[in-house]
Amino acid sequence: MGFKLGVKTAGDTEFISNALCFETEKEAEDYGNDLSSRWMAVKETKVLPSEETVNYRFTNGRAERLPD
Repeated sequence: MGFKLGVKTAGDTEFISNALCFETEKEAEDYGNDLSSRWMAVKETKVLPSEETVNYRFTNGRAERLPD
């Protein structure tokens, strides 16, 4: 189990996520904070549990793809 970032922008009624799945809630939250600082369209974020395979890590202010 991993964690994804859900994002709402203006007009969204549900949280939308991308393909990035992190191992910890903290990584997903940190990614969300970073995304919100760069993307002005973000209105709300929420960390969501996911059954998808963990494929990214967020460290040192960067999202890095894990090797397959």
